[in-house]
Amino acid sequence: MGNSWGTQLSQPLAGTYVPASDTSCPAGTATTVVTTGAITTQFAGTFAPKLYGVLVILLGSTAPSALTVKFILGSGSAVDTYTVEPGLLVNSAELVVPIFLVGTSSDSAFAGAGSTINVQVTATGQAVTCKKVGSRILVQLSRGPDA
Repeated sequence: MGNSWGTQLSQPLAGTYVPASDTSCPAGTATTVVTTGAITTQFAGTFAPKLYGVLVILLGSTAPSALTVKFILGSGSAVDTYTVEPGLLVNSAELVVPIFLVGTSSDSAFAGAGSTINVQVTATGQAVTCKKVGSRILVQLSRGPDA
């Protein structure tokens, strides 16, 4: 059964996730700061993950030269990546980084056992800390067209 646009667009409920604790992110290492557990849908069809929110990131006495936020499914490769504007990376700053990440549509990633979404931070040159307080990510699966 295909998606019946205009008659039924069943959407899974969105979920909000926060870091379990303050997370140290060593330089040059993609560090998971938020994880969802398995995200599944009870509806057949194609779904695309969307992530919205903020991460509070504390820079050290020497700021990193680059900072990226990405999300992966399980232990896979990056689905979508955001690069923080380098001019914001100043010594001892505390940043509130907006997150708007979108994945590609899939009819299998969230069916059955589903997929875990991991939000990762990578700093270049110097370590950073992702703070628990003030950080939160909203994850939602959006219905896409069936093939």
